[in-house]
Amino acid sequence: MNRRQWLHRMGIMAGAAALPGSAVTSTVAQTAATEPETALPARPHPPSIALSDYEPKSMLHVPETQIDRARFPAIDIHTHISVSSKAENGVELVPDREYLGTPQELLAVMDRKNIRAMVNLTGGYDKGLSEAVTKYDRTFPGRFYTFTAFLLALQGAELSGTSSAGDRAGASGWREGS
Repeated sequence: MNRRQWLHRMGIMAGAAALPGSAVTSTVAQTAATEPETALPARPHPPSIALSDYEPKSMLHVPETQIDRARFPAIDIHTHISVSSKAENGVELVPDREYLGTPQELLAVMDRKNIRAMVNLTGGYDKGLSEAVTKYDRTFPGRFYTFTAFLLALQGAELSGTSSAGDRAGASGWREGS
């Protein structure tokens, strides 16, 4: 028997011993019942802690490397360049968009970091989508790609019919979600 076979068998035996009702578990329970002075003391429960007070310490200790510019051109496939100007609980209530940066500001950062293109996953719908596509995709082709989402009607569970409107507005793609 080699080391690997021995470790495999030890693992199987340890796993079997941990199962409730196994011979090892029953023997330990009987011994503890008949010889209370040799039984292991009960482990105290750790004190409760509120989630807001929990501050775990990282066990991962590796050197940190700062990369100022990608060696090869990158495509950022998950950005949120625009957001709805009015939303409630994550549901867009109006098609109007607010932009988190102008195309010129974003292009300056993209060029500095060697990002070839960005995919905006929050292009919106209706006139907001048309505006985002015109402002980014059509003005700087190949640098921005605006996606839209299938929107559920606020009342009822039928699609609001934005798929054809998204196609007409020039959306580069569809994403899941509302």
